[in-house]
Amino acid sequence: ASTYYLRRALNAAALSDPALKIRSALLSDLNPDELAAVDVLLLCDLERLTREQTSTVDEFVQAGGGLVIFPASTADLKYYNQNLLPNLLPVLIKDALGSAADKRNFYQLDAEASTHPIFAGLLGTTREDAPHFFAHFSLAAGNYLQALAYFDDGHIALASGWHGQGRTALASFPL
Repeated sequence: ASTYYLRRALNAAALSDPALKIRSALLSDLNPDELAAVDVLLLCDLERLTREQTSTVDEFVQAGGGLVIFPASTADLKYYNQNLLPNLLPVLIKDALGSAADKRNFYQLDAEASTHPIFAGLLGTTREDAPHFFAHFSLAAGNYLQALAYFDDGHIALASGWHGQGRTALASFPL
């Protein structure tokens, strides 16, 4: 359910761009053979991967694949910080901020600090039209981490970095 809007957006984009092919699968299907025909892997609502899956993802990115990670609200932060992220991105995930249950208080992307081209036309012209985030994780950035977007509270919303020939992006928010 948490990937509903993301899948709809990607499928709509694929209708107008014949070069874009969308496939979805369960985490249990994540293996090197499945990734052989994939350019970009999106891991959505991710709590944790097995040791073998972690190695598979690391090798995929190192060989030139693109990776986008959307952590689950119940993500195993110890796993992320000790096993998944050290090779992929120079970042630590710290505290969870906000609450998905509190619909009165929310975060938004800072339009002045979020100038990467992927946000063109996405941020809305009024506060009501802009995307709302009810919870996010705070990130501690290391060297060579590129912050692509910030929240209006100053925390990083989306970060990116290189690993081998590939690139990883980490959203600090669950879908």
